[in-house]
Amino acid sequence: MTTPQPIQTEAFGRVFRSRTEARCAVFLERMGFQWEYEPEGYELPSGRYLPDFKVLDQTKLSGFYWIECKGDVAPTDQEVALARELSGATRAAVVFFNYKLLNYVRSLYLDFARYAKLDNEAGYGRPFDGTITDPVFVTPHMEDHPFGGVSWIQLWDRHSLVDKELMQIGLTEFENLRPSWPLSQAFDAANHALKARFEHGSGFA
Repeated sequence: MTTPQPIQTEAFGRVFRSRTEARCAVFLERMGFQWEYEPEGYELPSGRYLPDFKVLDQTKLSGFYWIECKGDVAPTDQEVALARELSGATRAAVVFFNYKLLNYVRSLYLDFARYAKLDNEAGYGRPFDGTITDPVFVTPHMEDHPFGGVSWIQLWDRHSLVDKELMQIGLTEFENLRPSWPLSQAFDAANHALKARFEHGSGFA
């Protein structure tokens, strides 16, 4: 049986290795983030690694985080090991991006919106205009994550941190590492990414 191959896709003047990567670029563009595609590779203990996206964010410890696109395929044990080693080498989070993550963002927004509407109907709070500024934290502790025992976000072993880094990151939630996306904005970006159409493997419509 032949394994299906990813479709190379052109978008934003670049050729991506797969549709998932192109949709990730749509998401990042819609969010207004600065990003680089496959900027540099690394020699790590578990092998060579070329991350998909480097997302610049000056609020994070190293000024960026990584995104690795997985489609709907679970990462292998080696890919998880590489992601954690990359996180340790660069002091930056590695996020596994796939369709389930986009749908998680969408469902989270819809849940917030439903409760806001119910509160409004009960006479609590202001009329809901669709804006939710609460951040989406790509959490490493999600019970219903898409990869079984593997979370969306990979971080290096905190026992290897030095005191200064612990003070910057925080002892419990690694808030200064993991991405946080304003929920309304992320909902809009996820919708655009999922609805994007690419013609015959190239071009963005």
